[in-house]
Amino acid sequence: MNIRISQFLNAENITQAQFADTIGVARASISHIIAGRNKPSYDFITSVLKHYPRLNPYWLMLGKGRKLTWTPPFFRKKTILRQICSFHWKLPQRRK
Repeated sequence: MNIRISQFLNAENITQAQFADTIGVARASISHIIAGRNKPSYDFITSVLKHYPRLNPYWLMLGKGRKLTWTPPFFRKKTILRQICSFHWKLPQRRK
């Protein structure tokens, strides 16, 4: 995973310091993880995914799939998502 984190930072043009500040960890933690000295914790991974929602968690953790996913912000809304799902899977409509 350390190599994929490094690849992500290079692809997004983010320094280790900026990355550490954004996800709220010590700057030394990033260099230790990228160097392979430490493994990322669950809290580290969840913070990365929270702050970089386009980053594909399957790619980050398993190296499978695309590095980035595309999800426009308006698809994150429950009502829009429900409309899309009901259109494709014929979900029952909610009563108002």
